[in-house]
Amino acid sequence: MFRARLEQARVLKKLVNAFVDLGIRHEKIAFSKEGIMLRGMDKFHICQVEFFLAKRAFESYALCHDLCMSLPIDVASLATVLKKTNNDDVCTLKAGHRAKVLTVTIEARDQPWLVSKHDVPLIDPGSEYLVISRIQYDAKITMIARIVHELHELSGSVDIQIIHEEARFTALDEGMGKPLSYLQVHYDFYEGVLKYYIAPKITDEEEN
Repeated sequence: MFRARLEQARVLKKLVNAFVDLGIRHEKIAFSKEGIMLRGMDKFHICQVEFFLAKRAFESYALCHDLCMSLPIDVASLATVLKKTNNDDVCTLKAGHRAKVLTVTIEARDQPWLVSKHDVPLIDPGSEYLVISRIQYDAKITMIARIVHELHELSGSVDIQIIHEEARFTALDEGMGKPLSYLQVHYDFYEGVLKYYIAPKITDEEEN
């Protein structure tokens, strides 16, 4: 049995929306004594995303006998439920042994008598994960998110060059991108971590 109470629903809502934005629908959510992890891949097999929400993010966190649980869920259905929450609402997740649903209870913080309960049905994910082997990266960059947003407004392709202690980002015309190994984009925050593994862009000329 698993039960966890999150003080602010906004954290889980934003993480689940990261999957919905990529069109990821059926995946497995894993519960362990360290926290919650969800991993999925977009239908084009270009980007794999995973998040880990640490135990410390929850007001209370209980997992029977410290066992691991893995539940196949419809991510879009979970996102629909979380969409009904306000950012500061209290959200409780609960699932029993051999559960057929993940129960999500929402409590309004300013109206404690206002409580809603939703059952997200479990399904057969029927999908495979992209296996990301351990890679020794040549460079690691810590940067503010605004730079990424500004580059995206200029172009869908970006060339990244690392020269000594300097990083250069160049917006490219479509089709001018250079193939590279998988790029990992890593967002750390107090409650956990959000990771994207992005495959290199391959043009028609490179395929031929």
